[in-house]
Amino acid sequence: MRSEFSVGDRVEAYIPKPDDPEHRYHGKTGRVVDILEDDLSDVMDNPSRGNIYTVEFDDPSLDSADFRFDDLQTPD
Repeated sequence: MRSEFSVGDRVEAYIPKPDDPEHRYHGKTGRVVDILEDDLSDVMDNPSRGNIYTVEFDDPSLDSADFRFDDLQTPD
C-alpha cells in the first residue's frame, strides 16, 4: 500500500460518508500541487498522517482543497 503522494501525482478524493463536509469532493480527480507537513504523524505515531496534500481538481468549478493521505487514492 502506498504511504504517500508526491507533487504532480494524479489522485482521487475518497470521502464516502455523505455527512462529511468534504463529501462534495468524493470521486473527483485532480493533481497534488503542494504538500504541507505538520506534527500529526508524531502525535498518532503514523508517518503517513504528517502530510497535508493540496489538490487542484480537474473540474474547474471546484476550488483546490487540502486532504490527509487516507482521504485520497490513486484513480483507476
